[in-house]
Amino acid sequence: MIYSIDKKKISTAAVVLAAVAGMSYFYLFDPADTKNLYLSCTFKSVTGWDCAGCGGQRALHQLLHFDVLSALKYNALFVLIFPYALVLIFFSIRQFITGKTFPKSFWFSNKMALIFIFVLLLFMLVRNLPYFPFTLLSTSG
Repeated sequence: MIYSIDKKKISTAAVVLAAVAGMSYFYLFDPADTKNLYLSCTFKSVTGWDCAGCGGQRALHQLLHFDVLSALKYNALFVLIFPYALVLIFFSIRQFITGKTFPKSFWFSNKMALIFIFVLLLFMLVRNLPYFPFTLLSTSG
């Protein structure tokens, strides 16, 4: 008897397993502790400035522990876009498994993607300004 292998189910299971493993690592090991293995920001290492994602790993750790205020201190934009990112991930997985397309909505349009890029660049610029209250957005703030 020959069994057919459903490649979509296997690849979906592999992605879910990798995501659970990654989130478990972020939950168990604090990125703020330099003894733990985490990637550092190349942009910050080279320029000394925070990129839009700096502090995101620490913010994710805090979110997984339901400490939203601490997460906001590490990277406010990451915390604000996190729910939207979860929705995008959900619809991407749904599209991969079922073939259903994303809902026809401004939230999933090319205009939204451009707005997102603009907000990322603006956040990166603003969080590096050396003036109060912008210093509150920096990782050293």
